[in-house]
Amino acid sequence: MLWVLKFVDNYYIPVILMGITVFIYCSSYADNWAGKIKDLTKEYQRAALRQLIDEKQKVYIKTESIEG
Repeated sequence: MLWVLKFVDNYYIPVILMGITVFIYCSSYADNWAGKIKDLTKEYQRAALRQLIDEKQKVYIKTESIEG
């Protein structure tokens, strides 16, 4: 990141942007968003697993009815 500063005429802009980034990263606001994303990911995984189980049960039921 420091090599970028060599090519920038105004050094204050990148320094301010890096400061804002660090502040947001370390703040509780970022933790709240990370928690929300984690919850959504868990819900997505549960839904995908439920769909996979339902599909497997349908295939099992079809094979049972064909054999029986």
